[in-house]
Amino acid sequence: MKRRSWKPSAELAPYIERYWSGESGAGEPLPTLLPGTGHDVFFHDGAPFASGAGRGHLLCVRTRPWRLEAAGRVAFTAIRFRAGALRHFCGVGAGELFDRCVGVEALWGREGGRWAERILETPDLQTRLDLLNGQLVRWLRAGRRRDGWVDAAAARLYRGHAAGRIESVAAEMGVGRRRLERGFRAGLGLTPKGFQRLARFQQTVRELLLAKTASGLEAALAHGYFDQPHFIREFEAFAQVAPGAFLTPRNFVSHFYNPPGSAWGISS
Repeated sequence: MKRRSWKPSAELAPYIERYWSGESGAGEPLPTLLPGTGHDVFFHDGAPFASGAGRGHLLCVRTRPWRLEAAGRVAFTAIRFRAGALRHFCGVGAGELFDRCVGVEALWGREGGRWAERILETPDLQTRLDLLNGQLVRWLRAGRRRDGWVDAAAARLYRGHAAGRIESVAAEMGVGRRRLERGFRAGLGLTPKGFQRLARFQQTVRELLLAKTASGLEAALAHGYFDQPHFIREFEAFAQVAPGAFLTPRNFVSHFYNPPGSAWGISS
């Protein structure tokens, strides 16, 4: 699959990791998505994923793998929200979206449906990105939450997933452990420990797939796993297969992971 990505406007950058696109021919294998920390919203120019959610939808993979299928050529533009950021743009609870594919109308009503139609009717890339930026900025300004410390705590645990201590993150945010727990459950649908565990898994798998290697012990230790059995147990819990069964040449070339900092800029 051919993939490209672009940076959002500066105002959106704390909440949107990237805009990105994917394209593949009919019959080309699609990836199996593994659990991660963000949300992706897809707008399909080609055949939509076989989910029943239509040409504009959100996909949230949290606790189990998700095998993508499509009945033809695949082409889409997507938005990747950072961990917990979706709550600033819509009122749907994070936990309600786990392991679900949800149409944009369920998130933003008729306005979301019209937005998806305009995006898909616009072939020009810059105009399409402007439509993404413009609407997201309007929703952000209308719905930005006041608990920005939750975003900061999630970013801190995401970066420090290998060795970060929950108590230390709570202290950095100026809150107690219980308030941190409540903030994460409300904003991300996870406990801080559950989020750290998911971030560790996501970043370890990304490193191994981008490096095209099944030799995962060194990377696993660097990302905070105690030993190889610990890594294997966690991998099997999230991927429902052993590392050796997933880290294969097919998956090395068929995934949705991008190298950090690989997005291109766009005009604001």
